[in-house]
Amino acid sequence: MEIGKFLPECDVLSPKVVNADEEIGPGNDVMVRGEKAFGVGRARMSGEGIMSGSGDLDLPIPL
Repeated sequence: MEIGKFLPECDVLSPKVVNADEEIGPGNDVMVRGEKAFGVGRARMSGEGIMSGSGDLDLPIPL
């Protein structure tokens, strides 16, 4: 999953996602990368839902 040019301070919201694989499913482990961040987490929604920009929480990033 690719995010914009920001450093997440908590969960990544779908409007901040630039690209996500459509095969991502809720509960899947995913890699997150961006210019200022790299990490892993667990998706809370599908890749299609993430790309729709619904605003729901997508990926909890452990602090």
